[in-house]
Amino acid sequence: MGSTFRMFGIVTVTLLFPLLSYAQVNVIGAPPVLPGPPIPVVSPITIASNNASTTLAKVGDTITVSFTSSLASLLTPTVTIAGHAAAVVTGAVNSWIASTVMTASDIEGTITFLVTVGNASGTATTTVSGTSNGLSVVFDKTPPVITLNGAATVALNVGDTFTDAGASAFDGDSPVTVSETGSVDTSTAGSYTLTYDAKDPAGNDASVTRTVTVNAVESASVVSSGGGGGNGPIAGSLTVFLPEAPPTPVTAEVAVAVSAPQTSPVPDAVPENSGHVVAEVAAPVAPAAQTIPVAPIPSQQVTQAAAAASAIPSFADYWLEIVLFLCVLGLVGWWIGDSYKAQAKYGN
Repeated sequence: MGSTFRMFGIVTVTLLFPLLSYAQVNVIGAPPVLPGPPIPVVSPITIASNNASTTLAKVGDTITVSFTSSLASLLTPTVTIAGHAAAVVTGAVNSWIASTVMTASDIEGTITFLVTVGNASGTATTTVSGTSNGLSVVFDKTPPVITLNGAATVALNVGDTFTDAGASAFDGDSPVTVSETGSVDTSTAGSYTLTYDAKDPAGNDASVTRTVTVNAVESASVVSSGGGGGNGPIAGSLTVFLPEAPPTPVTAEVAVAVSAPQTSPVPDAVPENSGHVVAEVAAPVAPAAQTIPVAPIPSQQVTQAAAAASAIPSFADYWLEIVLFLCVLGLVGWWIGDSYKAQAKYGN
């Protein structure tokens, strides 16, 4: 069953409907239309980073584009990622994987890619630049900005209290958590380092440090250097060690023990910048050792005390002169007495 139509007396069209299931059109006098080569369809296609967050990347991270073609290809597909010619390897049948590593010279932002796949004869290609799941990867190479709260160097004395001021960090306008390592022991002199680290969501990190120095405070001590015996007072040299600068008084417990009279002169002068001062002090001494509290002594008073103590003479310094004087005085008295006796005996 069919129908024939003559159009304009030139072309005859015959329509055949033998089973009413299809129609065949014969164009008499025109060349037949041949079907074109099949065009491959690329799907699915995805992009991901090996970063802890697969949608973010930093310098050194690997970016992978995975895709599947509907047709086998005689040619290896070509892929560029972030402007790099990516290495392409075959996965399963008609499946491919392309990858590249991000560098410091790459531009921050959403990573672009381009995939070109050909058909089996190479006469038709398909180019794809977007994922089938709508996901993308963002490249971030800028570390967060971390700032110390307070000074970068801190000086303390042993026994002082230290309160850490911490640090703050931002990734653009977003705050970032700061972690801290290190500790300070204010009971022990030394130098301590505190490290503060911050990391943005892409894994870029930054750090700063704070140095805390704990200085030792020297104690005072007394060493016996004067004469005297029994339970009487003795002269002792007091050596007071002061911090380098500024000079400050110190308080200490002093132990004095004397077993026999000793003599030791106090220096006339103390060398400049010697780090200590020396003074003469008097302290009652018991037969056994005892502890004598020494009150805070400003450095100026210690110097004045040293000068005053050195100007006071002692019996030990002039005993020989006193003995000689007494001997001479006795001889003079004996001579005068003998003269009176002789005058009384013999008269005028």
